[in-house]
Amino acid sequence: MTWDPARWRAEFNVTGEEALWKRLNKVENIEFTLDNTGLLHLRDMTTAIEMTDGGENAFSNGMLTHLSHIPPHPKYNVDNVFCKSSNRIYFGNGDLISDSVIIQLIDCYDEFLYAHKWKTGDLLLVDNKRYMHGRNMFDKAGKREIFTRFGWVRKAL
Repeated sequence: MTWDPARWRAEFNVTGEEALWKRLNKVENIEFTLDNTGLLHLRDMTTAIEMTDGGENAFSNGMLTHLSHIPPHPKYNVDNVFCKSSNRIYFGNGDLISDSVIIQLIDCYDEFLYAHKWKTGDLLLVDNKRYMHGRNMFDKAGKREIFTRFGWVRKAL
C-alpha cells in the first residue's frame, strides 16, 4: 500500500515522520519505508492461515481487498469492483499470486460467506484483521448509519 502524508497522518494519528516511525516500529509483521516525497509504502507480511485468539484456524480473506485487479470470473461481473493498480499480494516465497489462484480464493470466500440478515436493533462486531466485510447493493430508500471504532489490540504480557 502507498499512502500520502495526509492519509498516514490521519490513519495513525501522528503529526510527523518521527511519530510515524515510533508507531510502526511497534507493529509486528509489517515492512515500511518513507520516500523523499513523504509517501509511506507499507507491506503487511501476514500468513494466509493464522490461529485466532480463540484457538481456531482462520483464513485471512482480507487479503482479497488488496488486489491490483480482479481477473475475469465465470460467476461475476467485476467491472464495478474497486481495485488499486499499485496493490500486490505475494506468496511467502515472493512470487506474485496468479489470476487462477485469485479465482480459487474468491470461490473459497464465497463458500464460507456469512450474510447477516439485519433486524432492528442488531449490532454486528467484526474482527477487521481476520475478516473481510462489505455489503450487497440494495434498492430501498432510507437513512443508512454506520458507526465504527478502530484501535490497536494489546495483549497482556
